[in-house]
Amino acid sequence: MVRRCCSSLYKLFHHIILIQFAVIGSVGAIGPCSIGAPGLEGLAPSLAIPGMPTIPGIPLLNKNLKCTEKGYFELVQCVGGDYCVCVDPSTGAEATATKTSSNKIRPQCGRCHFQLSRYYRDAKNFVFRPICDAKTGNYQPQQCRDEKHCFCVNVISGVRLSKKEVPSGDNLQCEGSEFDFSIDDSHLIKTEKGEGGKANEQLIPLGSPICKKPKDAGNKCHAGVAVGPIAAKNLKWYFDTDTFECLAFAYSGCGGNGNRFDSPAECWEKCKLADLSGCAGMRLPATNKQGHTIICAGPGQPTPGACPSGYRCTMLAHMGVCCHSATQDLYECNYRPTCANGGQAMQMHSRGVPMTLIGKKCADNFCPIGAKCVEKEIFAHCC
Repeated sequence: MVRRCCSSLYKLFHHIILIQFAVIGSVGAIGPCSIGAPGLEGLAPSLAIPGMPTIPGIPLLNKNLKCTEKGYFELVQCVGGDYCVCVDPSTGAEATATKTSSNKIRPQCGRCHFQLSRYYRDAKNFVFRPICDAKTGNYQPQQCRDEKHCFCVNVISGVRLSKKEVPSGDNLQCEGSEFDFSIDDSHLIKTEKGEGGKANEQLIPLGSPICKKPKDAGNKCHAGVAVGPIAAKNLKWYFDTDTFECLAFAYSGCGGNGNRFDSPAECWEKCKLADLSGCAGMRLPATNKQGHTIICAGPGQPTPGACPSGYRCTMLAHMGVCCHSATQDLYECNYRPTCANGGQAMQMHSRGVPMTLIGKKCADNFCPIGAKCVEKEIFAHCC
């Protein structure tokens, strides 16, 4: 009986390894998290990949795990009232090294699991499916975009260590890939002063390195380009690392850099990770004496818990944290400004969603002809 069980598990994990070479088009319309339906007996549906062996159903370790809209597993899971942990978005298996001591502490997920979570939301934006370490959620030293092209990466950041590529069967030695001596270009470091003037740093992952580039309006293509109030076709958006927001500006028509998008929705998709959320402006939430983020709301906690003075419980994607009240209020006021006549600031639609047209400064010349630009504490708007 034991031998048969071990044999079955070996075959299962052998198939799971094979799936690492799956092409982009292999992401199913319905993921294995939508398993808890009656009659499925806790098993994932077989995963069929063109040209690959059929992967059998995967036993669920916990039938109460949260699923994404596409049927894969939410990156952060809080199990009962015991703990929170990062999981593999494709299988729901816990990354045991990220397990917290209580459900009031948010786990630190590996960069690979972050990328894998995005992969299962929109695979067409990825060249290959990343291979993650099951325990930490970091990258495996060797990554493969298909069976003939494998290469070494830094296990923390996922950055390629060389241009060398070999077939998967070759013995590729990825030496030194376990060390990380620099910050990945896709991360942003934000520093702010805490209690007693102590500088606190947080490392924030971005969707792309281009999002760190400064706003660049470019230059005129020819003498006929207008200066002053702009037409809608010249209105672009850039990702502002100070406020962690996509803001409007007038593009001159030529030059500039990649931190330029046709809509705020396009900017958000490129620069903000789907699972990343935080306090307004990505200001650090309140922490306890051990330096852990205070979780004030979450699974099994129907009413918000207490926050330190000057902070309030704010719900994020998976749980509530204590955000600085004055900062939250200031951003809220800047996001929904009113004009001098008491009317609403100029609105726009991005993919059908109404929102206030905002920029960083009036000098960015983003208001349409006939509108007046007004600067507030954080953003500028049009009246």
